[in-house]
Amino acid sequence: MTDWILFGSGRRAHDDWADLHALTSDWTAAWADNTGFHWEAMPVGAPNATHLWAWTTGRWLRARLDVPHWWAALLSTDPLDTGPGWTPTSVAPPRVDTVLHWQKGDSRVAAQKATPEESLQLQIECPSAAPFLGAIASLPQALQHLRDLRTSAVTPRR
Repeated sequence: MTDWILFGSGRRAHDDWADLHALTSDWTAAWADNTGFHWEAMPVGAPNATHLWAWTTGRWLRARLDVPHWWAALLSTDPLDTGPGWTPTSVAPPRVDTVLHWQKGDSRVAAQKATPEESLQLQIECPSAAPFLGAIASLPQALQHLRDLRTSAVTPRR
């Protein structure tokens, strides 16, 4: 059985974004801003967005950005040297769900690059927990069986 660890950053200043980037520089990230939806490398500077998700194999991050601060939670399947100020907590394995994407005619932020078959969300059971987003490929090999257990609370429109 895989141990799951949730790390909390606490409130950080925007100037500390470089520390977060150093931890996640080779991860894929997703965020929406006034230029559209981004699905690309973790940005070097804090984006002009309210939320950001990032992932790599066995690790998922979500960040809340509220100038001049940011907060982040990092879910990992193994111990991780996050640097000072992060608080680790053991958590139960998350529920793995599909991601419901907006349809082309929904008049929402455009340019989503992943299909529902390529993406997932991980939901941990703890107070005020928001989901972590990622790609199916972010599941370690030992957890690939979870991709077939994904559930969806909402049936997509056709």
